[in-house]
Amino acid sequence: MQAPFFEKQDGALCAQHALNALLQGAYFSAVDLAELARSLDELERQRMAESGLDSKDYLAFMAADSNNYDDSGFFSSQVLSKALEVWNLEMIPVTNPAVATVRSNPSQENAYICWLQQHWFTLRKIDNVWYNLDSRQEAPQRITDLYLGLIIDQLITEGYTIFVIRGNLPAKSFGSGHRSQMSSPNADNDEDFQRALQESLKQSSESGKVEEEIQEIVEISDTEISDEQKELEMAIALSLQSA
Repeated sequence: MQAPFFEKQDGALCAQHALNALLQGAYFSAVDLAELARSLDELERQRMAESGLDSKDYLAFMAADSNNYDDSGFFSSQVLSKALEVWNLEMIPVTNPAVATVRSNPSQENAYICWLQQHWFTLRKIDNVWYNLDSRQEAPQRITDLYLGLIIDQLITEGYTIFVIRGNLPAKSFGSGHRSQMSSPNADNDEDFQRALQESLKQSSESGKVEEEIQEIVEISDTEISDEQKELEMAIALSLQSA
């Protein structure tokens, strides 16, 4: 059995590692997530500005540091949620009544993202086998369904916030190793993927919403593009249209 894709901890980039472990490929970099964080900051700034540029709330907001990221590599749950929108994935706290059955039967889900004290990591089912893909480990840790329930209960006891991931996750695992060692399905088209992300970050100066008008995401070249990359491009376009 091929080992799951896995990124070992690099600095404080656990959010990047957790997302890529979830998606089973090196799809997001710290630069991508920082751009998403800045776009969220700008939306918040525009909302705060509605109360007046000289209001106490607005001035306090402008003087404070970002709640969405910092120079250490930390990213908020809002940033991760925004990143997953490109894949039509949703992260829902397991305390939400809408997913009340998760605690009683956690193995029926496909993935979880866990957070405590600025550390993110992923629990993921791959080929019907659960793995702990915490980037602080040396390698992926295979876990049983029973142990998964015990882990989740223990994490909640320790104060972790746990999000269940809903939506159609990529089915394949593409091998293990650091991001720099990984050849993901869209590696040859990384520049196209970056442009697509940039399009999703454009903000309207009047409404504070992502521009509905989409420029062409990818110019099809003579080289072969994988079916999965095409699906990714379509997902990004749909995400922009619905923003």
